[in-house]
Amino acid sequence: MKRSILAGFTVLAAACLGDGAAAQPAPEVTTGDVKRFLDPTTIVTGFDYTFSFNALENADLYRHLFGPGWALNESQIFFVDVPLQSLVPDQGPSKTGIGDTSIGWGYVPYENLSSRFTSLILVAEMRAPTGDAATGFGTGGWVAAPAVRLAFNPTDRFPVFFTVGYLHSLQDEKTQARDGETVLKLRTWELALTTVHILPKGFFLSLEPSLLLDEDLEVFSVVVGAGRALTRHFAFSLGYAQFVAGDRTFSRSIVGGLQYIR
Repeated sequence: MKRSILAGFTVLAAACLGDGAAAQPAPEVTTGDVKRFLDPTTIVTGFDYTFSFNALENADLYRHLFGPGWALNESQIFFVDVPLQSLVPDQGPSKTGIGDTSIGWGYVPYENLSSRFTSLILVAEMRAPTGDAATGFGTGGWVAAPAVRLAFNPTDRFPVFFTVGYLHSLQDEKTQARDGETVLKLRTWELALTTVHILPKGFFLSLEPSLLLDEDLEVFSVVVGAGRALTRHFAFSLGYAQFVAGDRTFSRSIVGGLQYIR
């Protein structure tokens, strides 16, 4: 499955670039081009696709995330995230459905590319209960997810990104019945640090540890990845993620991503 995704992307990129014998050589991908794909504070119109395979304790979860974004101007962006998920338990029938859909708006109040602290984006996001909470595809209620993301540039090839987010469900009760479903109450902080090493020819390596802090649970995760910006408009990545709660590892994931920016 992973090979087919990357192969399809290679065919798409080749079609967009045209016949190499007849077309002009594509411009070399620069360090700045790679940063445009990785920097969460960058305002660009584009499309993200992410596939993940999650090995849970009693099931496997396949997740496709479709994420278009539109730059409204130089400092504002509107985006949508739509997940499609399939749960394959060790016993019993498989289930497929949409997850909770996110709609968000981002605003960059500060940007100084000549400074070590290069930019800051404020994100207002709302997650609609489009996923089935009974199968774990959704929370069963509306969730507000504001976040602050910062970009630092210690050196050109070693950018660092930091995220502070908060998940706040609009329910008052920890759980409540609604048409036979369970509605979760979320009061969860998210802290994430992403470090990147940009290599020659558009390649990059990334490391992202993160921490989720809830009233009843603490989840630590780490994602190790690599990828390449093939052109100024197309990039792909592949990584491994592990999620730990207490002394128990409850999920291991393989994550692949394709990006297009205009």
